[in-house]
Amino acid sequence: MVQVEGLRRTVAKNNWRGIGVDIDHSICDSGPVWDAPMQQFCERVAWECGVSSAEVWGLWRNMNDDIYLTSGGVHPSKYHRMGMRIASKYGLDFERARQWVGEMRRQIYSAVPELYPKTRETLAILREVGLLRIFVTHAPVGLTSMRLRTWGFEEIPAFSESTLRQKDGATWVNAVAKLGLKPQEMIAVGDSWPGDIEAAGKAGITARVWIRPKWKILEGKGKKEEVPTIDDIGQLVQAIIDNFG
Repeated sequence: MVQVEGLRRTVAKNNWRGIGVDIDHSICDSGPVWDAPMQQFCERVAWECGVSSAEVWGLWRNMNDDIYLTSGGVHPSKYHRMGMRIASKYGLDFERARQWVGEMRRQIYSAVPELYPKTRETLAILREVGLLRIFVTHAPVGLTSMRLRTWGFEEIPAFSESTLRQKDGATWVNAVAKLGLKPQEMIAVGDSWPGDIEAAGKAGITARVWIRPKWKILEGKGKKEEVPTIDDIGQLVQAIIDNFG
């Protein structure tokens, strides 16, 4: 109750009306959902071609990081291209490779990650103090809709953008405009520095909270602004009070 009232005062002081939250690795653990099918694909290739599974997995991870840095996102077509490139490298039968890649993609895009602890409680507090909650995510629209239905978050608007390119401020600008809000009336929360924090800043949102990323690749490059940083979504409410109250 004390925390709720503290957040309510902070929201009123800053004239905030909404808060945008990233999804992957911010409110849910997406890693296992992606890694398990990808590792299975690499193990199949390794077994079929008589090479080390660690070698194939290492190649996959390098390709994945390279694609993220150059074009961003987790679009299914990217995984298809990666899988076929690996199959070609090791001389795997084309039809078999296509079948395995298809199975991998179906597993990835039909699974819903577990929510992190305190996610529901945190989102409930944000609603209680009158903030309009939205999700701003770099995941396909269909996947996002399935996740929100499964979690029971259908009432929270979600703004997805093309996963064929890097995140930029355009999605945040679009979200704020469609909600009828001004950037200074919003808070942005996410774990990717370039994709969430920097992108929201480019959209004019100055109130931002960075969830410390689990992968170095999400830290971005270059000197960073000073923004409140937390370890997980459960620390969000107190961080907002402490840094903006």
